[in-house]
Amino acid sequence: GRVIQIVSKRIDGKETLYQDYHWTLSDLTSSLTQAGFCITEITEPRPSIKLVKKYPELAYRQITPMSFWIKAMKPKR
Repeated sequence: GRVIQIVSKRIDGKETLYQDYHWTLSDLTSSLTQAGFCITEITEPRPSIKLVKKYPELAYRQITPMSFWIKAMKPKR
C-alpha cells in the first residue's frame, strides 16, 4: 500500500495527525484472486436513517460510504 499522512479534525476543533496506508480496490481484489479466492460480493455499508437522525453529521456517509466489504470464498478442491 501507499503511505499517506492524515490530519483528522475532531469535533472539538483539535487536530490529530497520523500515518496510514492506502490500497486501491484493484490492489485488494488482485491480492485475493491471486491467493485463490473467488470474490462473491462487494458492499459499501451506509448508515441507516435512524442512525443519521441520531448523528446528523453522518448524513454525507449515505452518499459517500466510509468503507467497503469484500466477501470472498476459497473454492473447495
